Amino acid sequence: MDVLIIDDQPVFRETLAELIGKRFAGAHVRLAKDLESGLSMLAQRRSDLVVADLSSPGLQTDSGLRLLIERADGRPVLALDGRRHGHNLERSRRVGARGYLTKTSTRALMDAAIALVAAGGVYHPVDGDGEADHDGGRAKALSPRQLQVLRGLTQGKSNREIAVDLGIAEATVKLHVHAILNATGARNRTEAALLGRDAHVVQD
Repeated sequence: MDVLIIDDQPVFRETLAELIGKRFAGAHVRLAKDLESGLSMLAQRRSDLVVADLSSPGLQTDSGLRLLIERADGRPVLALDGRRHGHNLERSRRVGARGYLTKTSTRALMDAAIALVAAGGVYHPVDGDGEADHDGGRAKALSPRQLQVLRGLTQGKSNREIAVDLGIAEATVKLHVHAILNATGARNRTEAALLGRDAHVVQD
């Protein structure tokens, strides 16, 4: 997997590269300080995911972000913001970015949102509580029963508790959890629950 990070803050670039490297084993992470250098890297080799800071040189306008999305050639672009600005959130959504995160987000939320966008989903927060509009991405492939199991995971329930609630065998719940992990790209049930809660993969 090839990931391109465009950010004019060296410390944050390195921190994000470390996070992505841990999330995607064997990922090749390339770093750029502005739109121009990022486009040059994309011209050399297409990336599977682009994470771009909206305050970096060249990305402060709609045209710059739109150009980056075009050059990404259909691969997801996730926009970063120093702190939440309603106009940046709206323009990232309008121009076609697959996600929007603030740099003040928790490490866990960043990890989950990046995984969701990389898997084909969309993450756009709409309020200060982290509620989000989303395209569930791979989660759309889940069956109604698997969605019920995922809802149980987001509520912190054990397999046994979910089995009792749904009137099915605990072994069946385990099979559903395994299928959910495969569909969402989550590494474990805790991460699946985080995706379900913070990215609203499951809505009540």
